Amino acid sequence: MRLSALIKLPIVAGLLAIVGCGVESSNQPNLLIITLDTTRADHLGCYGYFRNTSPTIDAIARESILFERCYSPIATTLPAHTSLLTGIYPLEHGITANPQDGGLPFVPTENLRSYAGMLLEAGYRTGAFVSALPLADKSGISSGFETFDQPEAARRRGVDTNRAAFRWLDRLDDRPFLLWVHYFDPHGPTGYPAPPDTAFVTDEDLETLLEARAVRRKKTVRKTGKVVDTREMTDWYDSQIHTMDSQIGLLLDKVSSVAPAEETIVVIVGDHGEGLGQHNVLHHERIWVEQVHVPLIIRAPGHEAQRIQETVSIIDILPTVLALNPALPAGTFHKQARGRDALSPARVSRSVFSQESMREVEGRDWSTYSLTTDKWKYVYRTSGVEMLYHLKDDPFELADLAENRRDVTARFRAELDSLVRSQKTRASFYRKGGESVPAIRLSPDEEASMRALGYVD
Repeated sequence: MRLSALIKLPIVAGLLAIVGCGVESSNQPNLLIITLDTTRADHLGCYGYFRNTSPTIDAIARESILFERCYSPIATTLPAHTSLLTGIYPLEHGITANPQDGGLPFVPTENLRSYAGMLLEAGYRTGAFVSALPLADKSGISSGFETFDQPEAARRRGVDTNRAAFRWLDRLDDRPFLLWVHYFDPHGPTGYPAPPDTAFVTDEDLETLLEARAVRRKKTVRKTGKVVDTREMTDWYDSQIHTMDSQIGLLLDKVSSVAPAEETIVVIVGDHGEGLGQHNVLHHERIWVEQVHVPLIIRAPGHEAQRIQETVSIIDILPTVLALNPALPAGTFHKQARGRDALSPARVSRSVFSQESMREVEGRDWSTYSLTTDKWKYVYRTSGVEMLYHLKDDPFELADLAENRRDVTARFRAELDSLVRSQKTRASFYRKGGESVPAIRLSPDEEASMRALGYVD
């Protein structure tokens, strides 16, 4: 069955039958999770981008539930993926940095587990295929996956990750499966040249867009010290998204060839975005909209296409998927998850929380947090700095209104303080019964590899 068949899924009422946790059922669906590392929502066609970077994703989006305003809880790879698979915030699971920055590994406890482990116990085949070192096995993200495949070097191309995933799919039996495929192609620095047939070249339309985003400098400096032309970087980035998009099409074709399309839920989500020169930042790990606004598309058999405008978080993904298809085993996930069903008629508007990677200098917390609503973006740094942006008038977060709207900042400050305190309190619950976890230790070769990916200490 080709991609066109996967896109045009029939309604299957049987998939909506409710079954008990762990009870085998022919109605239990497969779950395919595709994560797009370093992929901004606003660089995909289905989110309004002017370049044809994502024809495959755009086609899926037209027949899916697309969330226009999904935000990552943190613009860092390992913490964001841990939040996706556990349904809780980084402050709660304790992983607030990548391995090279002293990040902790994920270690399951009696109160905190990866959803992959719950599906494995329910009889699912579980396979994960990741494309870069931050998600290597020693990070603990492999928990619950009976098959976990990673690159031998710092990173690998999507075509190579697909090749490994295809071999796994060819060996499947009749049991339902969870398949997670992680693509890393758009992640800088420029690890792969852009193919000449998909390469984009800066033109007047791009210059106009970058001017609106206040990307005025032609040259800027990466964390590694390398000077990069922001226009060339954007052209390369868009070309790599296009390359990744073609691999997603091949993956969807392969999945539909081994499992009926009407039995597979597809989730496509970015873990975080990329600066590309906005706010004078090329990379990520910050709090700005271009770094935390990510694409989220869910294709669930039996559910019509729609676009959701309300703000949602990555931690809402699995609770929403479980609500869309109750035949999917839940295990104890609802008990631990902090996310919610983003499509529930009973839902009320809420602020979406994000944070930067935790930073401590001489024993002092220098963290940055934000709250995003349909109207406002509030940023608080533990150094005492506050920022406020009116998103409908200022979508690129360029005009700070904190001094002029002290009433709004005071309200958000109180809400944020309560939320951070709650998360830190719940962290002890999630880690109950678990011993102190040491930071991930990288070998000299791994440290060199992380630097090759653009990371530094």
